[in-house]
Amino acid sequence: MFWKILLKDIYYKICRSIGGKETEAEIVYYLDSLIKVQYQPLFFMQLRFNIDGNETITDKFKVIMRKGDAAKYAVGKRVKIKYDLKNIENVIILNVIEDL
Repeated sequence: MFWKILLKDIYYKICRSIGGKETEAEIVYYLDSLIKVQYQPLFFMQLRFNIDGNETITDKFKVIMRKGDAAKYAVGKRVKIKYDLKNIENVIILNVIEDL
């Protein structure tokens, strides 16, 4: 089971790096979970962005970031993201520690 999750994560990272596209997205949902992962806070986010004129809203996903950077990621703010063209849910926010 561990290998299946690890390989899936590696596969998604490769797809984003090879065929990924950068764009800007608006944060429509933001919640501090009050959980710490390696002393870094865990947040839940949901993003809205446009792909060829079609508005797309992602599922809620987890993000680990520095507590000091939390003010940059409020509802309504715009962030730079990179997503996989073949799998829209494969999204990463650029310049944060890690998304889960």
